[in-house]
Amino acid sequence: MDTRHLAAFCAVVDRKSFSQAAERLGVTQPAISLQIRALEERLGHRLLDRSGRRVEPTEAGALLYRSAQRMLQIENHLAEDLAREETGELQGALSIGASTGP
Repeated sequence: MDTRHLAAFCAVVDRKSFSQAAERLGVTQPAISLQIRALEERLGHRLLDRSGRRVEPTEAGALLYRSAQRMLQIENHLAEDLAREETGELQGALSIGASTGP
């Protein structure tokens, strides 16, 4: 599953709009629609209710949204960890002790 599709899906659910999600991600609205369609075809479920002016997740969409958020968060943490590893950046606590007596 492509994480770009998951990011697009989460943006649509967050913004309740395909066009606002596209603006947030810096892509076109048709690109967002294609990504959502690809997800729906891959999973075999309709993920968004497009009736009316607002877009709302279906039951399957709500389930995917919760999981997708966790997956995207893990991806971001992994990218940060790999970047730190590449630069040799140290992370963690450092304790220093000193004594004034003999």
